[in-house]
Amino acid sequence: MEIENKDIALGALLIGIVLLAGWVGFLYVNPVTKTHTHEDEETVYVPVYIEETPDGIYGLPSDWSTAPNASYIMLYNETGSLKISLEDILKGVSLWLEQNASEAAGGGEIYAYTDALMELYSFKDPGSGLYVTGVDLLDVIEFSNTHFGYDLEFTSHNSYSPVMEATTQEIYRDIGFKDYVKPWILAIAADGKWLANAPLGFGELWGNFSVFADYTAKALYNLKQIDVTSSWEVEVLVNGILEYTINRTNIIDPYSPDGLNYTYYTDGTSNGKYPKFNFNRQYWGRNISSIINMTSAKGLDYTVKFVCFDDYTIRKNNPLNNTDINNGLTLAKYQEVNGTIGSGWPEALLPVTDQLPSLIYEERRFAETDQTITDPYWPYPKFRGYHGGPFYLIVPGWVKESYGQSIIRIEVTT
Repeated sequence: MEIENKDIALGALLIGIVLLAGWVGFLYVNPVTKTHTHEDEETVYVPVYIEETPDGIYGLPSDWSTAPNASYIMLYNETGSLKISLEDILKGVSLWLEQNASEAAGGGEIYAYTDALMELYSFKDPGSGLYVTGVDLLDVIEFSNTHFGYDLEFTSHNSYSPVMEATTQEIYRDIGFKDYVKPWILAIAADGKWLANAPLGFGELWGNFSVFADYTAKALYNLKQIDVTSSWEVEVLVNGILEYTINRTNIIDPYSPDGLNYTYYTDGTSNGKYPKFNFNRQYWGRNISSIINMTSAKGLDYTVKFVCFDDYTIRKNNPLNNTDINNGLTLAKYQEVNGTIGSGWPEALLPVTDQLPSLIYEERRFAETDQTITDPYWPYPKFRGYHGGPFYLIVPGWVKESYGQSIIRIEVTT
């Protein structure tokens, strides 16, 4: 399981190069898509391209001054409501394009810390045959300062098909690993025209905004509003019995309300095998020890496993024990410094310290450096939200690739 960070820098770099070069003959849409062979269930990664896309950036109209900027959707969460206009979305798209250009020029992830970033995607809608362009739906939800939403309800202006329901876990499952992104998108354009002006008369049906679950038939047209009706929770089970729940209100460490506030560095090397790859981050969250101490396992010998959004169990055959949880790893445990095949990035082992395994919801990065890119520091912390959270695990002494994103369950066995 991977946390979103420099692991996607190569993909972003490629997109930035495409934008700078003005290349429109072939549009690189999603980095790869995942398919399975029925014979042996092997995973095959296949690049996805769209040929002869309409004029404009990623299928958007060339003249943004014609955009119906005043059109909007409403988002309702546990704290209130927010009007999200097309103008807001296009500003976020502009930031995303600027960041890609910066990365292509070696400037790093200049806006990675902001929730205003809106990443663009295009795909060919199987129903209409039109090329649809929009932004990552989860980016839109995060823009509304909603970082822990779970159950979602989408309401349409169309009376004949008024509601669609989904969970962020379901959407996240479709995304899967960043190596084969299949996002749900909030569509804003089709075939180089703003959505309400879509060809073949579809504009009247689709309105200014529609939701598409890419590569599936699931869609809601002419979106009116999004309601976030529940928050993401992490269940803590002891011997199979639910004893505690982590949510957005209690993830802050009660003994350290300002967060864990620690920093780590590593050069990412293994006997000189890998080049320099420094991390410098500050985390906010809660030690796993403080979580387990809220259950009947406190003070006992136990092992603990962590389950992610897709039911993947981290280190299923090598669980942490109570000594690891309460004292930190005293040696580099289960080292796998082999690199991720095809990613171009080495796995980075965190230093062995007395820092404890923790469940994280927020982080800040300080001018991280590797052999090719130096990212500017983040001027403030950022909720990890749906592209690395909402809650994820870090274990000093484990390689980075072993971490888990979007934890849904902690299983303790005494």
